[in-house]
Amino acid sequence: MLLYLHPTRCETITASGTTLTRWALITNSATILAQVSMAPAIFFEHRYDH
Repeated sequence: MLLYLHPTRCETITASGTTLTRWALITNSATILAQVSMAPAIFFEHRYDH
């Protein structure tokens, strides 16, 4: 799983398999803002290579 915390917003993106999930972290319980289940594989290859 890949986790990216936004530097200026109370948001994060998680990546698992081919699913990207955008979360709001304003409250104690995270809320899903958007989810894409067919994310392109190139996104994951690029992020994991660095």
